[in-house]
Amino acid sequence: MASVLCANSGQTPRRPLGRLILIILGGVAEFERELILASTTEGRARAVAQGVRLAARENSPGRRPAKR
Repeated sequence: MASVLCANSGQTPRRPLGRLILIILGGVAEFERELILASTTEGRARAVAQGVRLAARENSPGRRPAKR
């Protein structure tokens, strides 16, 4: 298990309150991820409806060269 200590409370994941805090933070993170995914999906759908091409350019910066 990761070594986590909540500042000013002395709670660790080995104690009941520490586990509760981690569960709540994990739930918030999962919720936020789902919001980001929904927003991204809607934005991509809107872009496609407007005729935007969503493919990476062949020579775009940061693109890895194809393996041969």
